[in-house]
Amino acid sequence: AIPHSLGILFITDTIFSGFEPKALNFIGNLSLELYCLQMLLGSLLVTKFMPITRNADITFLISFAILLGLSHILKFLTILIPKVGYKRTC
Repeated sequence: AIPHSLGILFITDTIFSGFEPKALNFIGNLSLELYCLQMLLGSLLVTKFMPITRNADITFLISFAILLGLSHILKFLTILIPKVGYKRTC
């Protein structure tokens, strides 16, 4: 699922480099969060859904949809939660 998801991100970036369709704009904004979650949860999702679906394409679509949703939530939370700075004591 990880190579497929990254491939989708990279190919949409290449195809739509001249213009930005609003429908795909949010995917480009989520690329860092999506990559992070894929590294953490991608293999877990595939190993959980593969025995259930017994189809690699359906497993990929389910995993990609879950990771995309979680990435959107993570992006929203990073915007919502204010960034806290620290002061040097020295």
